[in-house]
Parts: sequence; structure tokens; C-alpha cells
Amino acid sequence: MSDPVIINEPAAHRKFAADCFNKIWPLLEKKDRTSDDNELLVHLAHASLYHWLQAGAPVNEQRGEWMLARVYTVLGDTAYSMHHAKRCLALTEKHGFRDFDLAYAYEAMARASALSHLPVECKKYLELARKAAEEIAEKEDRELFLNDLSSEPWFGMK
Repeated sequence: MSDPVIINEPAAHRKFAADCFNKIWPLLEKKDRTSDDNELLVHLAHASLYHWLQAGAPVNEQRGEWMLARVYTVLGDTAYSMHHAKRCLALTEKHGFRDFDLAYAYEAMARASALSHLPVECKKYLELARKAAEEIAEKEDRELFLNDLSSEPWFGMK
């Protein structure tokens, strides 16, 4: 009989969370995404958040909610896009996140508002995102954020 395999459960959850999160990016950027690709995006985003909830910190939950908001925005789902953007912002405020995470929380709210055809809210959160970008300490992070902010989809609202 072989020895039992010992699994470090928190480490496994962190690995699965990060792996799922990283597999989302190529699908989001894929020009000719299929309906199966779209389903996989949703599954990966939820799986990533689930695993972070098992072994991550509050910032991982916040970033998982951001990713869910982004996925649902790209897929055009107004209800879930807004739901997850609001959860992301609430976690950001609850934990006092600043810098990169604050800017992305505002970006999620701006995009969800654009998708929902709420121009006043979109403009408000877009301005907050731009202001928060000025406070991002690391130049590389700031440039990444500003590139993301200038990318679509904005649904004609930007």
C-alpha cells in the first residue's frame, strides 16, 4: 500500500485561485470568443473567488469581486456586473484599500454603470478612478491601470 498523499489545503486553494484567475485573461482578450468560452469565463471567475475565500486575504476577495464584475461587464450582464462591482467597492471601503485596488474598484463601478446606461454614475466613478490613479504609488501599476481604463468596453459612455 502506498503512503497517503498529504495536501496543504490552504496552499492548494491559493494555487487554484491564482490559476483560475490567470486563465481568465486570454479568454477576455480573445476576439472570437464562443458561447462555451463565455461560460468558461464565468466558471473560472467564480472558482477563483471561491478558492480565495478559502485561503486568501480580504484583498483577494476584493480582487475576485472585481474580476467577476469585469467578466460580467464584458459579457453584457448588467445585473451581475453591477452586483459584483458594488461588492468590490464595498470591500474596498470596508478594508480601507487604496492605491491600485481603489482605482480598480472605481473602474468596475464606472464600467458597470456604463453597461447599465447610467451616464451620471459612469462619469462620477470614471472621475474617481482617474483621481485614484494619480495616487497609485508604483509607476508600473499606474501605467497598467491607465491602459486598462482606456480599453473597451465602455458602451459609448466614456
